[in-house]
Amino acid sequence: MSRFTSRHAGYGLAIHFWVCLPCSKSWEEKKPGSCDRCGTKGADLQHFDSKAEFLRFRELELMQRAKYISGLEVHPRYEITALDIHGRPFHAMTYEADFCYFENGIKVVEDVKPKSEKAQSEIFKMKKKLFEQAYKIQLTIISRG
Repeated sequence: MSRFTSRHAGYGLAIHFWVCLPCSKSWEEKKPGSCDRCGTKGADLQHFDSKAEFLRFRELELMQRAKYISGLEVHPRYEITALDIHGRPFHAMTYEADFCYFENGIKVVEDVKPKSEKAQSEIFKMKKKLFEQAYKIQLTIISRG
């Protein structure tokens, strides 16, 4: 039995990671109002749901600086459409990946899962299949922990 009353009730108890994109300063706490190193505010303060995701961002950031990858995006959103019973398309869901980038001209989409988390839950399996079918891109699962 879960100790939380809803699936989002424990969200405030998790450790969240924030990074200032222009200067790469990071925090392990609530969202800062601004970066005390460079003064950046707002959209340039990036949030990560887990330490594993934050560490993967750091790796990808270094890979981009070294020119191994390009076009790194954090939390890209993908619209998934489906057909209703009359054959008309409708918005079925939005899938938010953790990262997207290009490696040797090929688009790579990643989802980072801590080893303790069940990466292959039924909901995740369904989202993965729908994404791969809609975009013809294999979703890469990075397991860390």
